[in-house]
Amino acid sequence: MHIQRSVLGLLGVSIVLLLAGVVVAIAASRQPEKTYPPGTPEAVVADFIRLVEAGKLDEAYELMAIPGLSRERFDEQVDPAYRNESSRRVTLIGSDVNGDNATVDVAISTLSSTDALDVSEYTNRQTYHLRRENGRWLITGPRYFGL
Repeated sequence: MHIQRSVLGLLGVSIVLLLAGVVVAIAASRQPEKTYPPGTPEAVVADFIRLVEAGKLDEAYELMAIPGLSRERFDEQVDPAYRNESSRRVTLIGSDVNGDNATVDVAISTLSSTDALDVSEYTNRQTYHLRRENGRWLITGPRYFGL
């Protein structure tokens, strides 16, 4: 009888922890998305990431100014796993503007799970380089877009 109560108690605690995790995940996913003033390097990077995730590669490509980077090469460079990723969180780490050049550092965290109890998070830091051309910020890199 004592063993049954221990097993039932352990099972109950496990269910409560699982439900708490689900509630936290739902609450985190419903937080409003951070917006940046239009025309800033941060806004351009945020728009670029949103467009790629939505599969709108034509529009994302228009935000870039990398000499020699064709539209076809851009498609090859964009990781298919990066598109339509619903369990991704992008966090601005910092930005620096120096005249007509800027960098925007972001942390891209991806959640993956094989089942409800096995959830892992992978975070990749990415630095976007931008240049202001004709009053408009355009992405000139990260390095993997280089030719």
